[in-house]
Amino acid sequence: MLATQGTTVPAAGQRSIRYVIAAYNNFETVKAAGVTRQFFGIEWGYQGGCPTTRMCGPTAFGTVTYDAAACFAVRTDPGPSPSYVLRCLNGPDFTPSAKAGNPIRSGQAFVSIRTIKPSPFGDGRLYYGGYDCNFYPADGTAWVGSSTLRAVHLDANSH
Repeated sequence: MLATQGTTVPAAGQRSIRYVIAAYNNFETVKAAGVTRQFFGIEWGYQGGCPTTRMCGPTAFGTVTYDAAACFAVRTDPGPSPSYVLRCLNGPDFTPSAKAGNPIRSGQAFVSIRTIKPSPFGDGRLYYGGYDCNFYPADGTAWVGSSTLRAVHLDANSH
C-alpha cells in the first residue's frame, strides 16, 4: 500500500516495516461512491530509520521509527477477495511542522488514526482522531480532523 503513496519498502532489513497496528479502531462501514467499504486507522514503524520519501516521528527503544503521517486503509470487498488502499490526511493541518523533538509537540507528528466516524449531520464528511506516543514523551499531540468523502478519492471502480 505504501508503494501507491510513492514509497518502496524492502521486505527485510533497513527501512523495512518492522511493526504495524493494522486496525486501531473498529472497522467503520461507510458507503462511499455507492459502494459499501470499511475504513480503519493504521500505524507502522520502520526498522533502522525513516525512508527519505516519508516524514517520521519517534523512534521507540532505538529500533523502530514510526511514520509521522495520519493514515488509514479502505477495504473494499468486490467479490472473491477484498482489496485495500492506503490514504493519509494531508494539507497544511496534517503536514508535520518540524522534526519531532523530545518531547514531541503538537503538529510535529500525527502517527496514527485511532478512530474514524462518519458525520452524524448527513453532510458527507468523515471525522478522524488520533495519536500514539509509542513510548516516547509527548505534549499536546492528540488531534481531530475531518474530510469530505469525495476527498478520499474513491469511485465506484476503486477496488
